Amino acid sequence: MTEFWIWLNVTLMSLFLLPGIIYLVGGRLFGSYRGGLAGFYSDQLRGLTEGQVTAWIITMTPSASLLLIRLLFIKQKENSKSRQTT
Repeated sequence: MTEFWIWLNVTLMSLFLLPGIIYLVGGRLFGSYRGGLAGFYSDQLRGLTEGQVTAWIITMTPSASLLLIRLLFIKQKENSKSRQTT
């Protein structure tokens, strides 16, 4: 059940928190976004429905990062077990 909550939080973060952070940082670096924060979210969600690669990269990066971290931990456990048995 804990794993479900982790994935739910990561998914919600990718859909709502991460685009907001990108909007704030982008506003500081490049100036204001046309349409403001609501326009940015609208474009992000539209990009997801239209299959735009950039929108999917923004959304999937937290999940891919979590998968990579889990894979590294699993690999490390396997390596430590194999060292103990040899």
